[in-house]
Amino acid sequence: MKAPSQRMLDVLIAGRGPVGLALAIALDRAGLSVALVGPSPVAPKPQTSHDWDPRVYALSSSTLALLNELHVWDLVDLDRVAPVYAMKVFSDAGANAQSVDFNAYSAGLDALAQIIEHRNLTQALERALRFRDIRVIESGVIESGAGTGDMEVFPGHVEWRAEPTSPEPLRARLLIGADGARSRVRVALGLDGAQHEYDQHAVVANFLGEHSHLDTARQWFGDDGVLALLPLPLDEQRRGRVSLVWSVSGERAAELMALTAEGLAAIVSNAVHGQFGRLEPLSSAQCLPLMRLSARALVASRVALVGDAGHVIHPMAGQGMNLGFGDVATLARVLGQREAERDCGEITLLRRYARARAEPVLAMTLATDGLYRMFYKAPAQIAPLRNLAFRALNQLAFAKRWMVSEAAGGTSS
Repeated sequence: MKAPSQRMLDVLIAGRGPVGLALAIALDRAGLSVALVGPSPVAPKPQTSHDWDPRVYALSSSTLALLNELHVWDLVDLDRVAPVYAMKVFSDAGANAQSVDFNAYSAGLDALAQIIEHRNLTQALERALRFRDIRVIESGVIESGAGTGDMEVFPGHVEWRAEPTSPEPLRARLLIGADGARSRVRVALGLDGAQHEYDQHAVVANFLGEHSHLDTARQWFGDDGVLALLPLPLDEQRRGRVSLVWSVSGERAAELMALTAEGLAAIVSNAVHGQFGRLEPLSSAQCLPLMRLSARALVASRVALVGDAGHVIHPMAGQGMNLGFGDVATLARVLGQREAERDCGEITLLRRYARARAEPVLAMTLATDGLYRMFYKAPAQIAPLRNLAFRALNQLAFAKRWMVSEAAGGTSS
């Protein structure tokens, strides 16, 4: 006797990173039947004051509002989260560089951002997932790329075998690619678009300084690349832990990665003119290639893309994850508020999501790419003009408030 077919789901989400997890929770809360496909998470290990994930995110107030709405923020280890109350952006790496200063008070915000480790955020989302009626299919298919040829789009649904040995394909009215920058869903279903590999890599690591960071993020636009130090929680002696994101050429990245942890700490301390005193390493460094990517379209019949599967930007503004959570908030709202007669995979419905996300994604893409070209690719002769521009911008309170407002609204449509 033939085994019964898989029941029809409303939504199948491919990808188990922060964006895919948050979307699964949001859509389940909106009343849709959801399945999430991705590899099983790495078992959490005990975290200590000397063990910090080099991958961190600067979450905007809009992202925090979404995580609170999903009851995820209550599950975060807040002892490992640091607020950013101020930010200083320097025109170059020289000791006499001009700066633009931002602060939460002037912008009417509780904080400019909250800095959180990747594993802290992911573990909170995984815990929240257990409280929802979401089918979880543990599979390494998403990351390995195997099995994408088994995706097939029909007029009324999508079929996908998550594993080659699956007796029945998964069937859903809507397939969502939340599987990252190298998205197999995007490629397999013909949504690949413009992609540009920057001639930069991001070197990331964590350090403990001798002095407090004063809850202030700092960023330098130097000849050696863009160097950012983000605040992490202070230690018991009120010394400042900081997270490094240093976007440099591939050759320079290789040089930095060849250093010992102590050697890298000394180079970073020298690059920021000893503002934190002596730096001690808190994690080994990692190196990530940088790219800009825009999918040909965020939606197609029965398919939608979210997060890095649909768009990747330069990390200098720290807004990539916020854009992804913006996709989550918008898509969950569009599907949750759809008319009773519509199913969730109709292309006319999905286009509402695509239209709502077009402007914020394009604006942030152009802004970060423009900054990259202005500060990293521009001739050295314009450095004095950059200093003048920074000095002028720092006097324009309304312009700074607008910039902070745009960054804080990273999840709005």
